[in-house]
Amino acid sequence: MLTIGISTLKSNKKALFEYLISNMDKFPPYVFFLVVSQKEDSYKEEQINSRIKLILDNSVGLSKSRNIIIKNVETKWLWIQDDDISLNFKEFEQLLSLLKGEVSDAVFIKVLSCENTAEYYKSYTFHKKHSLLNALKISSIEILVNVDFIKKNKITFNEKLGLGTNMPCCEENKFVLDIFKESESVSYFDVAPCSHTTLIENRNIDHEKRFVARGYFLHYLPVYISSILLLRWAWNIRCDLTLSKKLSLMLKSYSRCLFS
Repeated sequence: MLTIGISTLKSNKKALFEYLISNMDKFPPYVFFLVVSQKEDSYKEEQINSRIKLILDNSVGLSKSRNIIIKNVETKWLWIQDDDISLNFKEFEQLLSLLKGEVSDAVFIKVLSCENTAEYYKSYTFHKKHSLLNALKISSIEILVNVDFIKKNKITFNEKLGLGTNMPCCEENKFVLDIFKESESVSYFDVAPCSHTTLIENRNIDHEKRFVARGYFLHYLPVYISSILLLRWAWNIRCDLTLSKKLSLMLKSYSRCLFS
């Protein structure tokens, strides 16, 4: 029923597999794992056991990795995950129960903070109404998709965006935006089956490249939305860049897309 698709790197692969193997008895038999490990010497596919498939890939880029997962997944549902996956198995069982009768094209869930389980990875109020603006809020690890739907509509991750590229963010926003353009049949499950760090110091952030990515992403949105977001991101996102620098980076990237 469900494949958990995990992107990793050669250097992180061992720790990931130790976690998966040590917890395998906690997963029901209809949950599978598809792991793509990048920065490998060559491309190779390995069936680790009946539940885990490993694809070694010599390319770099998170979006490329996730597109390899999409190409190879065979179950009804795909849950996109990072290699620092940490599951709350009680809520994971609840997620599986909800999925059994679900007919939506996509499902969005909650993620808890690793450091404080009373808080969430994203602090927004959970969605009560479907909206195009929700695409701006959802993180990749909060996404489950109906595989037939995304393959039928040829929805993939934009490989110009995401970690490992010169525009290392917004790939999940573009992915969800494409889902919303093709379907309004989405659901929001009020469950938090996994945790993720919320400590900013644990993240290696290149703010200049991220603002370039945001400017690039804005050209996919209507002007009345992109103009508001341009100002909001420049004002609200805190970093060591000046307000004028943030605006300049986004505007240059946005303009290149419009006039290229």
